[in-house]
Amino acid sequence: MEINDICFLTEHFGSATKIPCRVLMHGGYTIVPGEASERDREPFFSDEKLATGMWTLAQEAYGVQIVSEGDWLRYALFHVKNEMCVVLGPVCYGMPEDAECARYRVRHALRASDWRPAVLDREAFVSAVLLAYFCFTGERLTPEEIGMPKTGGYDLDQNRLELYIHEQKLEENERNQITYQREQASLQTIRDGDPETARARSMELGALELLPRKAADVRKHYEYLACSTIAVAAHVAMDSGVRAELAYSLIDVGQQRLSVCRTIQEMVRLMQDTMVGFAYCVQSSRGRKAIGYYTEGCEEYIRRHLYTPFTVREMARDLGFHPNYLSAKFVRENGISITRYVRKLRMEIAANLLRYSDMEIGAVAQHLCYATQSHFGEHFRAEYGVSPQRFRMREKRK
Repeated sequence: MEINDICFLTEHFGSATKIPCRVLMHGGYTIVPGEASERDREPFFSDEKLATGMWTLAQEAYGVQIVSEGDWLRYALFHVKNEMCVVLGPVCYGMPEDAECARYRVRHALRASDWRPAVLDREAFVSAVLLAYFCFTGERLTPEEIGMPKTGGYDLDQNRLELYIHEQKLEENERNQITYQREQASLQTIRDGDPETARARSMELGALELLPRKAADVRKHYEYLACSTIAVAAHVAMDSGVRAELAYSLIDVGQQRLSVCRTIQEMVRLMQDTMVGFAYCVQSSRGRKAIGYYTEGCEEYIRRHLYTPFTVREMARDLGFHPNYLSAKFVRENGISITRYVRKLRMEIAANLLRYSDMEIGAVAQHLCYATQSHFGEHFRAEYGVSPQRFRMREKRK
C-alpha cells in the first residue's frame, strides 16, 4: 500500500468513525488526521514514550492487539507493513471523569484542556477495529482473533503532574485578569454614557474562551452571566445618574427577555443590548440640574406612583402643599412642569421597552397608565417625533 493511500485511509477512517486513527513509522514519523495535527493536541507528537511503546507492542503482536492504558482507555494496534503500524484510539467504554482526562493530558504532555477520548461500547469498537484492519491490510479477522488486552504501563510522573497543575493555575489567573480588565472597560462605557463604545465592547461577550465558567453546563453559565450583567450594569448606571425607576424597569425588561431566550446567541445579544441600553440612559441623564428640596419630594412621590394614575392635586395634598405653590416651585427648580416631567419620564421608559422588549404597544401604553393606545401614541410622537411602531422598527434595525 502506497503512503498516499495510507494518508487517505487514516484521515477518512478517523473522520467517519470519530475514533483517532494514526500510522506510526519506524523512523518516528506519525501520520494523523488533519484536524489533530497540532502538536499540543496530539499525544503521539508530545510524548515520544507513548509512540515508542505502541511501536514496540505492535512488533510483538499477531493480528490486532488491544492495549489498555489504566483501567479506562483502550487502544487497538496492528501491522500494515514491517516499517509501519496502525494505532486506533484511545477509546473509553464509558463516559470518562474529568480527573481521568486531566491525568491523560498530564501523562502525555498535552496542553489542550478540552481533550476528550472517543466514547464507544466494546462491540462498536471491535467492529471498527476489524473494519480498519481490512481497509489497511486487505485481510479479514474475527472478533475472537483479537488479542486480549495488554497494559501499556504508562505511569504518571508526579513531578509532571505538579508542574501541570501549577501552569494551569497561572493560565487561569491570567484568563481571569483579562476578563476582569475587559469587564471594567465595558462598565466604564456605561459610566461615560458612550453607547457606541459600549456596543463595540459588548461584542467581546461572545468569546467563550475568555469567560470564566460558573457552571459545567455552558448554557447555564450564560444564564448566570446574563443575569449578573443586567444587575451590575443597572447599578453602575444608577451610580452615574440614571433614575432608579428607569434602571429598575430595564432590569425587569432584561429578566423577561432572559426567561424566553432559547439559545446562547440570544443571551449574548441580550447582554449586548443591556450594556448599550444603560450607556444610552446615562448619556440621556447628563446635564440634569441639582435636585432641590421640592423636586426631591416630587420625584420620590412620582417614583412610588409611576405605574398608577395620579394628579398633581393628589400629589400636592399628600406632600402637604397647595397644588399651585408646588407646581411653581417645581418649575423654578427643574425648568419643567410636573405634568411634563411625568410624561417625559414615562416616555423614556416606553422608549426602552420598545427597544429592548417584545411587549405589544398596547401593553406598554397600559403599563404606563394610558387609557388608550392612541393617547399614548400622541404623547410618544410629541416626545420622539415618530410613532411607537416606527420607533421600534428603526431601533431594531440598528
